Amino acid sequence: MSLAKSTTHVSRPLRGRAGEKRVVPKVSLGTLVLAAQLADLVWPILLLTRIERVRISPEITAFSPLNFEYYPITHSLFGITALGVLLAVTYFAVTRYRAGAWAVGIRSRWNLPSTLPAFTCISAPR
Repeated sequence: MSLAKSTTHVSRPLRGRAGEKRVVPKVSLGTLVLAAQLADLVWPILLLTRIERVRISPEITAFSPLNFEYYPITHSLFGITALGVLLAVTYFAVTRYRAGAWAVGIRSRWNLPSTLPAFTCISAPR
């Protein structure tokens, strides 16, 4: 079945990766997903190590019982940019693929809208 005939909706973490794979074909899809979800993957580790803090308060909101008290790394522009740079440097040190390291570095969610063209955000037609 071709992509044009498919009616399957592409999940949020995988949207836009088709355009990136054309630009940096050597970077694995898993690495691109890791870069895009970096803050969401690091946040639980920082909570467990008590670097960032959250308190459970059932009355705080109707949507979530989490009361965010202190989260300077995963929810700040400087912190997530630093994590993105660290991931990009690590990727470059392992692969020596400069374009791939650049793509991995700019995939953090704070930097995404301003750095990638709109045409990379695609989903399968309905």
